[in-house]
Amino acid sequence: MTQINWTVLKYWYIPITQIIQSTARSIEAMRTQFEETKRLADRVFQRMDSLTQ
Repeated sequence: MTQINWTVLKYWYIPITQIIQSTARSIEAMRTQFEETKRLADRVFQRMDSLTQ
């Protein structure tokens, strides 16, 4: 039983860690994109406010 578990771990550990790392990178990229979009939207709204006043 222990032998099977080690074999499974050996074959699945690397792909799973790679999936987790790439997912983490995707989330980080999405967060950066979101922050940039938010910054741009804030700038647009400030511009609109200054035009209406």
